[in-house]
Amino acid sequence: MDLAAAEPLFVGRGAELAVLDRAAQAARAGRMGVVLVEGKAGVGKTPCCGGG
Repeated sequence: MDLAAAEPLFVGRGAELAVLDRAAQAARAGRMGVVLVEGKAGVGKTPCCGGG
């Protein structure tokens, strides 16, 4: 999934979504890594990461 294409759902988060997209691409290519997504409750962390 191209997370950067989801930007209209996450206004102003294009750069952050691009980071997640690159991390997902790296994982699919077999490279390990860690991404920390943090923020206050209700700011959209779960949908931003493809959940719920």
